[in-house]
Amino acid sequence: MTGISGMADAVLRGSKRIVRSRATALAGASALLLGLVAVTTTAVVAPAAAAAPLTALDLKFISGVNGTALKGALLDTATAPLTYQYLIQYEATGIAGDSAKNCLPPAPKSTGTDPQYPNNCQWPGTRTSNTGDPIVASGNQDDIKAGHVDLSVLQGFCADQAAKANSTPESPSQPCRFLISIKADGYEIGGAHFSVPFNSKVTTQPAATLATAPVVSLLQYPLPLANIRV
Repeated sequence: MTGISGMADAVLRGSKRIVRSRATALAGASALLLGLVAVTTTAVVAPAAAAAPLTALDLKFISGVNGTALKGALLDTATAPLTYQYLIQYEATGIAGDSAKNCLPPAPKSTGTDPQYPNNCQWPGTRTSNTGDPIVASGNQDDIKAGHVDLSVLQGFCADQAAKANSTPESPSQPCRFLISIKADGYEIGGAHFSVPFNSKVTTQPAATLATAPVVSLLQYPLPLANIRV
């Protein structure tokens, strides 16, 4: 009986040690888990605030060599200033999506077309166009850096052009598109297209802003030679 009792005591003491070991292991795992949660929590970074919309024209530049522009390789004009002249033209190229009622010749006994055709049609291949797009601004890098090219002024120019354009109730809003040409020292002439928010169908215009600066591709001199076969 004594042997059996001693064996029972040993088993009981072993069971207690196992329970204490398991409790210790569980406490350690819980502490490790809490530590990981704490580390993960402190590592969360708040998202960066979005850049404010541009109210004056700004530019970014991509440089290229051997006649090929390098995609995504923006020039650092802050540490290496770029000297250039610019010219901004209004793109009076028409509206490809103009109404068919404005742009189809009137058929006999038809009331579905414009009797004034093609006067009110803004299709690029049909509209009455001038010989050159008007120049709205020019200057150099100092004007751009100082924010002298106000986008609201460009929007106002678009409003003036829309007021002069032939249109009907079916005509869509006149576009407000521009082309900026750049002549930079050491580079071939480059340029970029951009649009200013505008709606010729309403009296209150949207904010004259750009989300990002237009990107101008510039090819560095010397340019590769080309072969011409006659």
